[in-house]
Amino acid sequence: MITKSQKIANEEHFSFHMKIIKSGGFYFWIDKQEKMYVFDNKFHLTPLQTYYLSQIVRPQWLKNNVVSIVAQE
Repeated sequence: MITKSQKIANEEHFSFHMKIIKSGGFYFWIDKQEKMYVFDNKFHLTPLQTYYLSQIVRPQWLKNNVVSIVAQE
């Protein structure tokens, strides 16, 4: 289980990167091998990416910083 302080540190990490990534750019999460797109300072994530992120940040941060998308087939 991850602690609240670890979640806050993760939120700070992702918030920092979202601010420096231009809209349409991406953050590559090496450990998960996931390309997470940023548009208008928010992550636009697949359901799986949203799940991964939800495990390491607080629910309110996720709600404020993530737009969930459905993967196109």
